[in-house]
Amino acid sequence: MIFSDLAEIKTVLEIDNCDASENKKLLFFAEWTTRWIEEILDRDFSFKTRTEYYDGTNTQKLLLRHRPVYPNPTNPNYAPISVVYDSAGYWGSAPGAFNVTTNSATATALVYGTDYALRIDRNDGGSTSAILYRINEYWLKPIMRQTGLLAPFMADDTGSYQVVYSAGYFTDNLPATLRMAANTIIAKLRHYFPVGMEIGGESYEERALSYVTQAKNYIITPAVRSMVLQHKNWKW
Repeated sequence: MIFSDLAEIKTVLEIDNCDASENKKLLFFAEWTTRWIEEILDRDFSFKTRTEYYDGTNTQKLLLRHRPVYPNPTNPNYAPISVVYDSAGYWGSAPGAFNVTTNSATATALVYGTDYALRIDRNDGGSTSAILYRINEYWLKPIMRQTGLLAPFMADDTGSYQVVYSAGYFTDNLPATLRMAANTIIAKLRHYFPVGMEIGGESYEERALSYVTQAKNYIITPAVRSMVLQHKNWKW
């Protein structure tokens, strides 16, 4: 997925839609810009069904990595959320990990609406917060004992939860701030290439060029950052 389609890019840049001379270049800029923004925000915005592994938090809240999340099992476009707990899962690396049939001693399938629920905060039945709430229980961390210590302690979890869910955007419902940020960067790149810096002036006879002195963060400006950082996955 790219953040802005070709027709929208041409409209923003005031290029006639029938003019195909820059199509390939603009699509390249659009793809490159999308990957750049996703790297900055530590997120993949494409809509897809995802299988991910999480450590227990020892709280009732588990924050999923992608959003918005759609849990509706009656809609064929959305896979129902599935959570399996396996104390010996090790992020899916162990043999038979998260298989409730072969590893029934350690693996347990949790039931949506009974064992956990998604915080719904969108009119379309989805969740922008992407928080799974454990019902009457915690997302567990293992309790360990160590020689020389009288009391048990809470150890780091080892990827004990497998979550399958549908999340992300399509180009036509992507937040306008992200599309505008992408279009702004594309507009800058269009003037930045092919010489690798912005041209400030050009004469025709005995051709002479002058270049704009580049300021810090010329392409990713503070204005662009303010548009995109609200969508970042922050890590604490």
